[in-house]
Amino acid sequence: MPKDTAPPDLDAIAKRWGVFNPGDRSEGFANRAEKMLADMKERREMIEAALEYSPGTHTFDQLVDMTLGGRLTFWPLPHSFMLTEVHQFPSARHYHIFLAGGDLQELVNMHEDVIQVAHALQCDKLTLTGRTGWVRALQSHGWKPSLITVTKDI
Repeated sequence: MPKDTAPPDLDAIAKRWGVFNPGDRSEGFANRAEKMLADMKERREMIEAALEYSPGTHTFDQLVDMTLGGRLTFWPLPHSFMLTEVHQFPSARHYHIFLAGGDLQELVNMHEDVIQVAHALQCDKLTLTGRTGWVRALQSHGWKPSLITVTKDI
């Protein structure tokens, strides 16, 4: 983040998008976890539809466990959802969009807030693994393909 930029208001971003923060004890962890679980259940069909495009790596229940454990951040939107995580490498730190689905325009509209969160978490890059349609959707925001994943069932 440029030095002349004010730090992002993470509390405002979290409240705006209803982001579940396992470290937030303001309402009590049980209350926050219960709300997050309800939000995830409400979007279960969307989440499972997005999982259909993954190579069978996760189930809905595993995503809930990962979110409750603090590995993933769940972003519940009115007509979509997003799950994010931090990837720490020896020489870089990336904010990774792990899974997203629902209303594409709604997801694209969160772009600046996602960048603010990534900056606050001291990440130097945003990443996303997904279908090629994401390239078209995010191109105008400066995203570009950098790697390709190929798979073969064995």
